[in-house]
Amino acid sequence: MLKDFINLIYPDCCSGCGNLLLFSEKAICVSCLIDMKSYFNTKKSIVFGRLEITQAVYAYEFIRNDKLQKVIHEVKYNKNQKSAFVLGVELGKRVKEMCDLDKIEIIIPVPVSDKKRKKRGYNQSDIIAKGVSQVINKPIDTGVLFRTNNLRNQTKSDRYYRWKNVSNQYRINKQVQIDIKGILLVDDVITSGFTIESCVNAFPKNKYSFTIAALAGFNKDQL
Repeated sequence: MLKDFINLIYPDCCSGCGNLLLFSEKAICVSCLIDMKSYFNTKKSIVFGRLEITQAVYAYEFIRNDKLQKVIHEVKYNKNQKSAFVLGVELGKRVKEMCDLDKIEIIIPVPVSDKKRKKRGYNQSDIIAKGVSQVINKPIDTGVLFRTNNLRNQTKSDRYYRWKNVSNQYRINKQVQIDIKGILLVDDVITSGFTIESCVNAFPKNKYSFTIAALAGFNKDQL
């Protein structure tokens, strides 16, 4: 009753279309979720074949997806954590449907720089991972992987500078004991794939298996 009363005074709007949400909807309306045209890709290599991984899943394609782009903009720049969680749940459904959950022991969100975390107040991949975790019932660990410096945004960089920007910039926290083998790396959007490559390369080789899950990719042929 209290929630309904608050919604009458401060109604929630969809982060995709801006229309008022029904009481049964959260952050993103059903119509926008349908319009986002979900799909997944599960080939066993990523970053143009340079990494061998167990599996990879996209929930959506970023290109030609205006609704998704608007929602992700709300998540990254307008502090819309509710939408990040909802999209994380949708990604979790893809992971549950397409991946071998027995090969996933822990979820590790791709970290952002301290500068971005301070500016936004959170790491959007952490919130997305919470949505995924709710669906697949696997624990999250945000203390394993960290980013060493405040690097510039990847989206508008060309391929060489994307690689240079993140190469060797992710590290493992040596104070954290990792007693697992199967890791699910969760990110918001994969552009060139170099961030994922750097994250995977931060771990000792041939010791862990990696599954990759991202809300969206710029090009489905990347995976």
